[in-house]
Amino acid sequence: MELTLPWPTTTGEALAFGSAACAILAGLAALILPGLWAGLTGEPRDRAAASSALRAASGFPIGLGIAAIMLAQPLLYLAVGAGWLFSAVGRAAALAADRTAWGLGLLRLVLDILLAALPLAYAFGYLP
Repeated sequence: MELTLPWPTTTGEALAFGSAACAILAGLAALILPGLWAGLTGEPRDRAAASSALRAASGFPIGLGIAAIMLAQPLLYLAVGAGWLFSAVGRAAALAADRTAWGLGLLRLVLDILLAALPLAYAFGYLP
């Protein structure tokens, strides 16, 4: 089996590709700069345990994004969309429970929903 970088040929596939690329970039940011990434996501910056947890968890979005891009299958884009969707569910639950950082939290919630909608719309056939 030969793995190449299949370039997206349709608008829907390009949008799903972009969402997978965002997952890779978010994972790389958490892996390389956990303190900065924690500050951007509202987590405490100074705990070594938080940095190690961020680095450990960063491999999943990197691997899923790379697999989705390299294989370019709608079901893999569905998995990327589901990941972003449940990230949005978790962020909404955190906003409801903590009631802190509403401005930035709502912005991140909207971004998560957008990044979930793009690959899901492609995988379910709403985008050509």
